Amino acid sequence: MAGGALTETGRTLGKGFAHRLRAEPFSTGICGSVHSHSSPGSRVKLGGQPDGRAGLAAEVPPPVGSREGLDARAGIMALWRAYQRALTVHPWKVQVLTAGSLMGLGDIISQQLVERRGLREHQTGRTLTMVSVGCGFVGPVVGGWYRVLDRLVPGTTKVDALKKMLLDQGGFAPCFLGCFLPLVGALNGLSAQDNWAKLRQDYPDALITNYYLWPAVQLANFYLVPLHYRLAVVQCVAVLWNSYLSWKAHRL
Repeated sequence: MAGGALTETGRTLGKGFAHRLRAEPFSTGICGSVHSHSSPGSRVKLGGQPDGRAGLAAEVPPPVGSREGLDARAGIMALWRAYQRALTVHPWKVQVLTAGSLMGLGDIISQQLVERRGLREHQTGRTLTMVSVGCGFVGPVVGGWYRVLDRLVPGTTKVDALKKMLLDQGGFAPCFLGCFLPLVGALNGLSAQDNWAKLRQDYPDALITNYYLWPAVQLANFYLVPLHYRLAVVQCVAVLWNSYLSWKAHRL
């Protein structure tokens, strides 16, 4: 009888203990210490269910800067799509404005990074002159030349690209530089005699420097890039070239 009573008492105590665990999960002991010692910044919680049966689950915050990076990429892509739409609707205007903008950027780089004038000594009129040369001369002339060249050599093979590059660098580039340098000199107020002397001084060096850069660029441009994007590609590569031309054209 005594053994049976003890057994019955043990069963009763076990049921009560189990009932208490179900009623108050994680309220004491190790789990309670986790609740009391976890910092707010760690964002650790016990269980995904109300009764805590899912165990420990950590909420990992997203990587720092990921949202900003995605937003920047989306903004760049939106600008590029807008540029493509504008180029499709108004190809000539967009090409001319692109050339003018990048000529101006090249002059800013020339004044600030090459000549190191500083903001106070920056010649705004000179930059506006280069913008006007880009819009009124570089954009129309270079864009028109690409159209003529595509009619002269209509193919898109590697041989055709090579032919276009040879015509461009052998015929067009020397003429273009021979017109660009005296045009900028005239806009800067040089007399005809001074302009001619400056052209004789600067032209050979500018033409040789041209051949260091442009044959490879134009070969890739004629082979890989569609016609209506060629001027934009050339002008993007030409930001540094424009800086050089601006420095060369304005050097006394």
